[in-house]
Amino acid sequence: MKELKRKLNHAYKDEEVYWAQKARAKWLQEGDRNIDFFHASVNSRRRKNSIHKHQRRDDSWCEERKDIEEEISGYYRELFHSSNPQNFVETLTRILAQFQDK
Repeated sequence: MKELKRKLNHAYKDEEVYWAQKARAKWLQEGDRNIDFFHASVNSRRRKNSIHKHQRRDDSWCEERKDIEEEISGYYRELFHSSNPQNFVETLTRILAQFQDK
């Protein structure tokens, strides 16, 4: 029985190596033909995921990369900035207590 399991494992390993080699050979044959398609799809996705213009809060538009970066970073800076910081010890204590109760 042990010998059969060993032979079966060896056969599985041989099959795995066969398919890996076959896939590699196919890529070597066809890989260069597909490279143009790959680059075109990457470039298309990059263009699609880019911000080309942004509407400011005053409804005007900015199209320069530097202006877009400044507008977006300014928005988040203002969003997460507190002009009146308080002592957060009580709040943090309550949050920690909720985690400890679980």
